[in-house]
Amino acid sequence: MLLTVIAYAMIVVFMYVIMTKKLSPFTSLVMIPLLFAIIAMVAGVANKGTIGDFVLKGLTTTANTGIMLLFAILYFSTWIIHLGIWYMKSHLAGLKATFGALRILTERRSW
Repeated sequence: MLLTVIAYAMIVVFMYVIMTKKLSPFTSLVMIPLLFAIIAMVAGVANKGTIGDFVLKGLTTTANTGIMLLFAILYFSTWIIHLGIWYMKSHLAGLKATFGALRILTERRSW
């Protein structure tokens, strides 16, 4: 039961750290589970062993998910950077054209 609480606390801390940008996603993927593994070992909830055994077992079971997460972060951050700038430029140009047209329409009515 306590191990489940520790696991949920780890997820909450991980999400908080990433959303508030205290750590990068890659650093927090390493540091937070390591910190909570130490907490679980000190609390006596985890199986006896070394942290190295935990890391090796975790890497063999979650390496594919980690690689997929790495790809998703890099891929979508590239899209946001490149398309986000393009979208903002085109959106501002559209607003400029709209306000320009409105100004022309209001000037003609004042005649």
